[in-house]
Order: sequence, then C-alpha cells, then structure tokens
Amino acid sequence: MFLRTRRGENSATGQLGKPLCIVCGARPAFNSGLKAYSTCGLSCANRLKVISQVLDTNITTVRPLCVVCKMRPRFNNGKRAFPTCGFKCAKTKKVQDTIISSLSIVNTING
Repeated sequence: MFLRTRRGENSATGQLGKPLCIVCGARPAFNSGLKAYSTCGLSCANRLKVISQVLDTNITTVRPLCVVCKMRPRFNNGKRAFPTCGFKCAKTKKVQDTIISSLSIVNTING
C-alpha cells in the first residue's frame, strides 16, 4: 500500500506534523485530546479491525513520534523509552536543551 502525499509532506505525517491514518493514508489520525487513535475515523477503524482479524495480528497501536524530527517513532530498547528516534536527534535535542538552559541562566542574572 502506498501513501498519497503532497509535495513537501512526509508520507507518515500530514500537515503540521500530525500522523496520518494507517489505513487510508489520506487524512490525519483522530486525536481526541485524551487518546490518540491510529485511524482517521470509524470506517477506517472497521477496515483495520477486519484486516487485523484476517492477518491474526494486533496492529492498532501507535508509537509516539520523536520530539525533534516528529517523523519517526521514539526509540524503545525494551528497558527504557527515549524521547528521540536515534543518536542524531538525541544530539540535536541535547544542543537545544543546552541553549535553552543557558538562556534561562542569562535571564535570571539580568532579570
């Protein structure tokens, strides 16, 4: 199954970095604010249920995305879940955190 995308858009995420429905790939996955779903609505949820029964698997879970690139799922080694997808994004996050902490120190000194 190929996901339809617009120019400049990632195949796993739509506009504003929202993850797309894993069934149709055309609309963003539904998020109620309390729970994130992997499908865009009830029609795709029913299709996913049928596919899961036919394949005898559970593919309804969605892993949270990396806090830096927001494109790939966060890395989990089975013992610990990390906020980033890999070393490159982890290094970027460390640099961002350092800049933010140094700015807060400057603001406390000046303020």
